[in-house]
Amino acid sequence: DIEDLEFLNFGSVPDLNSDKKVLKLVSNTEDSERHSTYISPNSPESFVFGAIRSQLFHTMKSRENMQMISVTSPRQGHGKSLITGKLAASFAQTRKKILLVDGDVISKDLSHQLGAENKPGLRDILQENANLKDVVIKSNHCENLDFLPAGIGQGSVADHLFSELCL
Repeated sequence: DIEDLEFLNFGSVPDLNSDKKVLKLVSNTEDSERHSTYISPNSPESFVFGAIRSQLFHTMKSRENMQMISVTSPRQGHGKSLITGKLAASFAQTRKKILLVDGDVISKDLSHQLGAENKPGLRDILQENANLKDVVIKSNHCENLDFLPAGIGQGSVADHLFSELCL
């Protein structure tokens, strides 16, 4: 039942005057610092994401089975990818090992923002065309942050998974 699910709100992120392309894990462009998942320690976003991270951390400590965080919104363009990337970077800066996963194999917004839209990833793993260890990208900017892109495979992931179940 949906009533049994616990949805907790840990805070809101104000408009930080960030443009949509502020995340980058692996970059060879001259502008790589601006497109980084790194959060400057004295910036307003550091304070905002640090506060949300602290609330999440304390909740995770009190719930021994909580190992995954989902950032959701009913519509596109609400900043889910931006918040997810910055929150992952905030956790990684506390020396926590973080795997950031772009689970949206259709729009791949997070993969686009991180410059990994043409890299194999989750879709390729689900279609058994790649192994996890071969497609995870290590961040150049955050030591403890790894990223699993949405992937580049073709065809329907749902159809592939369904056909495997029917065998």
